[in-house]
Amino acid sequence: MQRSIWLSFFYLLVNCALASDLQITKPESVGMSSERLERITQHLQTQVNEGQMAGAVAMVARQGKVVFVTTVGKQNLETGVPMARDTLFRIYSMTKPITAVAAMILYEEGSFKLSDPLSKHIPEFADLKVLVDGVTREPLRPPTIQDLMRHSAGFTYGFFGNEMYRNADLDSSEDLKEFASRLSEIPLVYEPGSRWMYSVSSDVLGYLVERVSDMPFNKFLQSRLFDPLGMEDTFFEVPAEKLHRFGTNHRWSDALQRLEVIDRPQDSVYTRKVTLFMGGQGLVSTLDDYMRFSLMLLNRGHLDGARILSPKTIELMSMDHLDFDAGEAIGQIAFGEGGGYGFGLGFGVVNDVAAGGMLRSHGEYFWAGAAGTTFWIDPVEEIAGIALIQLMGDKRLPLRTDMRVLTNQALIE
Repeated sequence: MQRSIWLSFFYLLVNCALASDLQITKPESVGMSSERLERITQHLQTQVNEGQMAGAVAMVARQGKVVFVTTVGKQNLETGVPMARDTLFRIYSMTKPITAVAAMILYEEGSFKLSDPLSKHIPEFADLKVLVDGVTREPLRPPTIQDLMRHSAGFTYGFFGNEMYRNADLDSSEDLKEFASRLSEIPLVYEPGSRWMYSVSSDVLGYLVERVSDMPFNKFLQSRLFDPLGMEDTFFEVPAEKLHRFGTNHRWSDALQRLEVIDRPQDSVYTRKVTLFMGGQGLVSTLDDYMRFSLMLLNRGHLDGARILSPKTIELMSMDHLDFDAGEAIGQIAFGEGGGYGFGLGFGVVNDVAAGGMLRSHGEYFWAGAAGTTFWIDPVEEIAGIALIQLMGDKRLPLRTDMRVLTNQALIE
């Protein structure tokens, strides 16, 4: 009994320490220029002043130490509440790397093999068909878990023009089980393993985590990832007591020639009861929380005493798993242009530095979200970078390349 009390006390102390703010280190101590890093603030402020975005936050870490943080503009375009370091953001597809890490926790525990057919763990997918040249037939091979994680399983998104996906209305499913059931009725759009196509694969991966762990996906993330890393502001549903930190989302209106608000905190879907926990797009998070996740990756699987994954597993996840060229397709989705990319287990990966037309390193891995959020890990320069905005549409894309350049130009050693 006494030992249990002491263990509980120790666990409380550890979590309090993890929950403390990330401390900022002088950039020059890790070979970066303070003056040059301030160009990030200047650039973001210019975008706000010109009405291109409502506000932004950004953070850079090197060698495991945060060296730069900035906030500009407004959190809420309608009320004028200023942007803050703890503002809550819709991170959309930056949920995908988190889901991939969750799956790899179970992989390390022997719950599945990457080569396992998806149907081995999710029976709903036992009878998948593929639609080729207008003919529906058996696929040459079933999609595997590796295919899920590298977006080569044969799935797609409805917004790519697939009418069957739109008619299935997958996002209206009550839960992941219903999501998988509806999806299983739609033919695959290509042979598994034959191409890269951005898709609902990460949502299916979340269901895989739920099935093999015998735990709701959101609870698995909380207990195995968010709690150990001290990520107190990452969730599928914004709590009422944190609503004041949740801002507006926007798009550019050509008709109005200005930003317009398309999602308000008071009536956002993220503030309602959530039962469909989407592994590909569902989370809300903060700058500090996502940096904790990023630092865990940069530190090769651990942070502040919490070991999430083995260094060898991080290495496996961040290497290119495609045996065909998909560089331009990945570049188009992530940056709106460019090439030189492969895809790992949950991340885009740089495999040709010269092809992309931006300052970056071979082996950098990254992803982004539909509302302009972006992050990357550069193992060569030991950098983790994050920028968060809330802007849908093409105008959000330049920030992703700008942040790489503005960060890497600040390297002096």
